Amino acid sequence: MKASMKPGQRTRLTTKFILITAASSAVFVIVFMIFFGYFNTGVREEAKASGTETISAGSFLVNTGVTPQTFANGLLPYGMIYELTNSYNIPVKWIINPAKVKDGNDFWHNSVAYKGGSFVIPSEYITPEIASRITHWQSQGVQGNYSVSSQSLPVYMEITSFPLVMIDTLSLNDAIIANYYTNAGIPSTAFSKGSPDQVNACHDMWVNPHGDPTWATHSYLFDFVTVQKSFIWMQCHAVSMMESCRSAVAPIKQLNYLTNNGLQCYASGKCQSNTEYHTRNLPGSYSYYYPADPVMQFLGGVTSVASGGSERWFIPNSTGGWRTTTRRLITTGTTPTPREGVLMVYGPAYGDTTNGWVMYMGGHDMNAGTTADMVAAQRSYFNFLLIAGKSKAPKVTADVAGVINANASDT
Repeated sequence: MKASMKPGQRTRLTTKFILITAASSAVFVIVFMIFFGYFNTGVREEAKASGTETISAGSFLVNTGVTPQTFANGLLPYGMIYELTNSYNIPVKWIINPAKVKDGNDFWHNSVAYKGGSFVIPSEYITPEIASRITHWQSQGVQGNYSVSSQSLPVYMEITSFPLVMIDTLSLNDAIIANYYTNAGIPSTAFSKGSPDQVNACHDMWVNPHGDPTWATHSYLFDFVTVQKSFIWMQCHAVSMMESCRSAVAPIKQLNYLTNNGLQCYASGKCQSNTEYHTRNLPGSYSYYYPADPVMQFLGGVTSVASGGSERWFIPNSTGGWRTTTRRLITTGTTPTPREGVLMVYGPAYGDTTNGWVMYMGGHDMNAGTTADMVAAQRSYFNFLLIAGKSKAPKVTADVAGVINANASDT
């Protein structure tokens, strides 16, 4: 189950001397380009810390590990990050201890434990204006402190942007997702709404809170993940229905992103020609894996929010299983690997780490349940969103002439 994923590739660029000949003018131009360091040529980050960095004194340490977890101390930090990156172009460090246990510490500073994937605003970017915005978010309930000394911390990644999300409207349940943004203090300008046939190169992630996907209505999402390399997040019975969607003519294509042969349906006769289905109620035994995975940066459990709705957990068809690259984050303990029942799962579409990534969450509405579980579940959504933002951010590459290019989404 705990398969090793290599979601990105890194290529060492060494010193190059390139000779370009202009035949028409018999002029020889020598271009001397020296590149040091590593450039990310893939589109994903490893689910581990990218390395330690020294964080200067005077940096603001956002403590996302305060208990009890509330919308203010658990979700508003994402709104703060959205504002800083989107309105002020301030990068934020995401700190994850790669060796921690579930709900363990990411680091200590000045006798305070920071956990849950804390965020750091580097001191060199804290101007009086930014300090004022930090004070504002603290007044709303965000918890944190200014560092009193420099410290080496395990930086998972640097957050520089939020992706543009399209929320599905076919199911008429788009308000469910919009509520998550409201809880996090993120404005509605951070997303658009529409149907799958409206996705384009400007959209970094498509979100489906519910619904009844068919190949006719959702086939556009095949190219969305395989050609555009964008992300998908889904919830409730849209998940098992989506995995059963397939074309009727060759070449046969199926939207079974995370499994080899689709998922059992949430109810009998509801998933096209798929005759397998599972019980609705949660099995009642849960295991949490990958405590250092970026998606798992939340405290406590999520079971109460997965206990409502038409599909509360997922399990592959009896003739298949989860793809080896699929991370089963929360399992139900019902079936041995590779067919574990799950509440939360994600991975690269079709097992190809260069494709867009896909995440499934059980339950109908993560805004229903205990407060702590609501915060935890919604944090998993925003964590996945941050990964998508990193994936779709501009990437520095070098062409054959040694010219550095910064490539982003088409729009």
